[in-house]
Amino acid sequence: MTEYRKTEIAKILGEPSRKIQFWVDQGLVVPAISPPSGRGRAMIFSDSNLIEFEMIRVLQKQCKLNLSTIQMFLNSIREKEKDFYTSAEWGHIREIVYCFGEGIKSGHEVYFRVVKGKDGTFVLQSDPKTKFTKYLEKLMNKNFYFDTVMLGKIKMMAMKNLGLLK
Repeated sequence: MTEYRKTEIAKILGEPSRKIQFWVDQGLVVPAISPPSGRGRAMIFSDSNLIEFEMIRVLQKQCKLNLSTIQMFLNSIREKEKDFYTSAEWGHIREIVYCFGEGIKSGHEVYFRVVKGKDGTFVLQSDPKTKFTKYLEKLMNKNFYFDTVMLGKIKMMAMKNLGLLK
């Protein structure tokens, strides 16, 4: 595992160090190796953190998402998908799809997993304990628009941008 300091992350991304610090201060990225703990102690970031930083850039610049939405995505990944940054399956045979936008109340964004079936199409991997399927059907029957983001594909774009994928 490679270790990165804030200045190294900034150099790799071509962003100012103060922007990297801002994203950390806002809770978008949590240093995985050495979190901030007082003055004079450097934060140390991991490979996964580097991918998170690049995902923020992709989600902001290409998807035109605001930082609060991006933070919601990244927090959910950290809480629910422990292998998201380490497994090559994400973006290939497993995917995280977020639905959000007009008609979906803030805090009620829809998060679900899909898995590529034998025929190559993605199918819903639902949790029988949740009422997600009924909620999604309800969304589809209303006349409003919502956006979707496939976070596994965003991770793959970020990794390609960083030269980690060919």
